[in-house]
Amino acid sequence: MLRVRGLTMRYPNGKLALAGFDLNVEAGELVVVLGGNGSGKTTLLRCISRMLRPTAGEILLSSTDLTKLSGERLRQARLPLAMIWQQASLVRRRSVLSNVAAGALGRYGGLWTALGGLPAVERRAAYDELRRSSSERKSRNKAARRGNRKKLIAALRLRQGRGPDAPSMYAAEKIGFFRRALSMLLQRPV
Repeated sequence: MLRVRGLTMRYPNGKLALAGFDLNVEAGELVVVLGGNGSGKTTLLRCISRMLRPTAGEILLSSTDLTKLSGERLRQARLPLAMIWQQASLVRRRSVLSNVAAGALGRYGGLWTALGGLPAVERRAAYDELRRSSSERKSRNKAARRGNRKKLIAALRLRQGRGPDAPSMYAAEKIGFFRRALSMLLQRPV
């Protein structure tokens, strides 16, 4: 469950990006935020994920107010959240399998995972996810370098290690990709 109350974001230059925004997302519910360029969609997602600190308001993930947390407590609290940005941010020299498995690294600490080591259980789960999405052949190739294929891999990474009701947020500039990614994630047409 995600609840946003009175979310306001004013940038240091004085520009008001969000003013008193409210949102409720229940488990299993799908919410789409649409708007024109510069309307605050990305700012909203960055505030909800606490990549930006909002000026006012509260962001409740389950019963935890993310606006009151910082450091390690914030990192741990927002692990259930997942985002896909317009730029998929895959590691080009890593395989598709490794890029998908990387979605679970937030649950691990230590030097080995910080240097890119992937626990065997996560590699296996990523492999199973790739098989389920009919992408098995991609697991043997280097990560795709272009557009939608990168985002679909990012969508698989997003699912890695999260329950079916975990809140997920998408920043997609093309509705066609958005629909394909959601269909794949929900495992049904949208």
